[in-house]
Amino acid sequence: MSVPVVVSRESSNASSRASALRRQLPEPPSPRATPATTPETPTDEVVVEFRRPGFAQREVLPLTSPVRRREEKPRLVDGKHYREHCILMEYKLLAHNCPPGVYVVPSLKSLQVWHGIIFVRQGPFTGGAFRFEMVISDSFPQDTPLLKFVSKLFHPQVHTNGLLNLSEAFPQWRPGEDRLWHVLQYLYECFGTFSTWQPSNEKATVAYDFYKSDVLGNI
Repeated sequence: MSVPVVVSRESSNASSRASALRRQLPEPPSPRATPATTPETPTDEVVVEFRRPGFAQREVLPLTSPVRRREEKPRLVDGKHYREHCILMEYKLLAHNCPPGVYVVPSLKSLQVWHGIIFVRQGPFTGGAFRFEMVISDSFPQDTPLLKFVSKLFHPQVHTNGLLNLSEAFPQWRPGEDRLWHVLQYLYECFGTFSTWQPSNEKATVAYDFYKSDVLGNI
């Protein structure tokens, strides 16, 4: 014989209210849900997303220590450092382009002064050894360097003060095209088949013309 169960109206209403409240509340995130933080640019906030099937939650949280992008300041190129860099690059080129019998080394006091010596192996000055200095100005690589002989030299293209005439070979210095080893190459050629056109030493030119006509002409 079955016994009837009597349910009060108050308990029935309470259970219906609890079920309705459960339907309104979102389900808690799964423990396996992983936060994804993908800020594209440094800001004062970070976006945190929790994802799982049937549930998604997005929150914006402030950063305790905001990440700021550092502003890069333009680097100023110092004229002295740029000039020294160009001179070192020119000196490096001498390893494969220096003419035979010519040797140079930078001064210990200044990188803009090179000490050199040339051992002549052909031409009227065969057997001679002449010391010289190459002086690089502060405006390099815009201007032509100077080449001055320290040794006494009686040459049509060498002035009485020892300066080698570079205006014939380099009427205008072309940065990036004319190199310091080109000057040394011209120096080497001056002791071989040199030219007496627009000489710097008229007496040496007369002596050389006499040498060509009277000495070389009778060989």
